[in-house]
Amino acid sequence: MMLAPNTYYAHGKLLLTAEYLVLKGAKALAVPTRLGQSLRVSTLTKNELHWRAKVLDTQWFDVNFDAHLEIIKCSSLDLATKLQSILKPIIHLYPQTKTVLTQKELTTNLEFDINWGLGSSSTLISLLAQWLEVNPYPILEATFGGSGYDLACATSSTPLIYQFINNKPVITPTYFKPIFHQHLYFVYRGQKQNSKREVDKFLLQNTLHDTTIDLVNEITKKMTLATDLSTFGQLMDEHEQLIASCIKQTTVQSELFSDFDGHIKSLGAWGGDFLLIASPLSKQKIIAYFETKKMNVVFAYDDLIL
Repeated sequence: MMLAPNTYYAHGKLLLTAEYLVLKGAKALAVPTRLGQSLRVSTLTKNELHWRAKVLDTQWFDVNFDAHLEIIKCSSLDLATKLQSILKPIIHLYPQTKTVLTQKELTTNLEFDINWGLGSSSTLISLLAQWLEVNPYPILEATFGGSGYDLACATSSTPLIYQFINNKPVITPTYFKPIFHQHLYFVYRGQKQNSKREVDKFLLQNTLHDTTIDLVNEITKKMTLATDLSTFGQLMDEHEQLIASCIKQTTVQSELFSDFDGHIKSLGAWGGDFLLIASPLSKQKIIAYFETKKMNVVFAYDDLIL
């Protein structure tokens, strides 16, 4: 992607395997999305930081900070305070950035609905880290937490296998565009989950055996190598059953979509965000089916995945 001077870009993300378990060192298949977020930096004469945030090219909020990142004025105190809670830890981690974060106007533009869970926070951290030339992973740890697979996707041009081992990311670019990818879809459930809350709950309540990690690692490997839709769908089902037993929930397909002709897998924190669909049905029939469930955001694989 060709970018204008002083402009930065970060891709959104989807985690196709090892949700929850990636926090315990499991190998996860993650894919960057075509939709992401951009950052444009320009210079101000005032000793302030002016931030303008857009969603889908429409003004969302703006805030002016002084040289100490205290709020001067803003259109939303909640959003300005949240942004402040990201910027201040950056200065604490990287003191040299304090002078850079003044006399600047920053404009961000998110290319997807902020409720979709495609990485509005992770793309923001990635953009700031790119611009300030610092490591984004300590910023994530000091703010939202999580494994960091979303940061890896933000700057990747390919799918990847992600592991979080000894609190460090291990990133392996991989090829993932199955021959049957025209039968893969992503459906937004319309119930965005608080990922940090779900992650904290999982870490607090769950102790896993090494065999569980080995099983999900094997499923991840087999899913990247699958050559037919039926095998891939069976692996999706195995993965769903494995995670369901870990978090003591029922699978989304058995709970809500038992009559669907195909396979459905939860992505991210269960109960919200996107579903992965593998089905021999036509796109028109898939859209029609999920419309009956009041789910109207349906992406074909090629429309969403980089």
